[in-house]
Amino acid sequence: MRVIERSEFRDEDGHIGFMNRIDGMLEFGFGWYPKMQAQEIATQRLAKVLSDEHYLLRNVPIPGADKGEPSMILIGPQGIRLILTYPIRGVFRAKGDEWMSFNSRARRFRPKRPNLQQRALKMAGRVRMLLEAQEIDRVDVEAVLIFTHPRTLVDSANPYARIVSADAIEYFAANLEQMPAKYSAAEVRRLVDAILHPKFPEPEPLPEAATEEPASAAEQAPAGEEAYAPAFLEEDLLAFERATEYDDLLAEGQQSGEEFQPEFMDVSPFAEDELEAAQEEPEPPLAAGGGFSLRVLTRGQWIVLGVLLALELLVIAAFAFVVLRAGIPLP
Repeated sequence: MRVIERSEFRDEDGHIGFMNRIDGMLEFGFGWYPKMQAQEIATQRLAKVLSDEHYLLRNVPIPGADKGEPSMILIGPQGIRLILTYPIRGVFRAKGDEWMSFNSRARRFRPKRPNLQQRALKMAGRVRMLLEAQEIDRVDVEAVLIFTHPRTLVDSANPYARIVSADAIEYFAANLEQMPAKYSAAEVRRLVDAILHPKFPEPEPLPEAATEEPASAAEQAPAGEEAYAPAFLEEDLLAFERATEYDDLLAEGQQSGEEFQPEFMDVSPFAEDELEAAQEEPEPPLAAGGGFSLRVLTRGQWIVLGVLLALELLVIAAFAFVVLRAGIPLP
């Protein structure tokens, strides 16, 4: 299995350093790092079974999806799957698109928030829309929830998302290998490239006035287009060698004088609402004179500052207690 990492908080070896861990928790909350750890556990166990025909895209930005939710997109000959990993512990039930947890006092299941099934289904729909916007049809993205804690039990009753427990990750991967192939190697690479580097054509120009002379046949013909080459290169892969089948197809096309084009080539503009959702929010301005402004802090940063302040007060109180108990005169 080939892993492509796009998180800004992982280094070249795929590790999260101490400072990156702090930055990630400040930006996305305290639950972000455990999800990233669960993501690493699932990656290692999937890689034991899946062949190099499969690509695992980790933490790739998805237009319209929550940036703070670590996600993985598994692309292989058997199809596309959006995977969310969680290290939570407990007893849950997945029925339809509902997500419930077991209440020990009431002895029954109650709706649980957030709804992990709906979250995975929504992100899978965003991936499908991203591909369809590039005129890549016949694509079905399956939503998968992987739980890495061995004491997590999920009662599945016809769930809309696929549920994979900690002891069934290898079985899930082996089952994928046994499924019939839907895409060729070239189509798999095209799908990977479409998600990593989506390409949308410029808007069509307004129709010209009828009085203008029509362009000649030479002007209407497109300029000499180069053979398509995938945008993702060796530096996108972590500790894996890049396959050469796609490059061989390109080389054969260039030697024969014909341009090789994968089955999926044309693209179309993405939906306006998706583009607006994908745009980053502008950073709040600093205080006048370039000084520090408290409004710049996020909710997570306020929480960390509050915890540090509480620890400092506890240290001061403990020091004062020791001094008073020992009878040491204060200056």
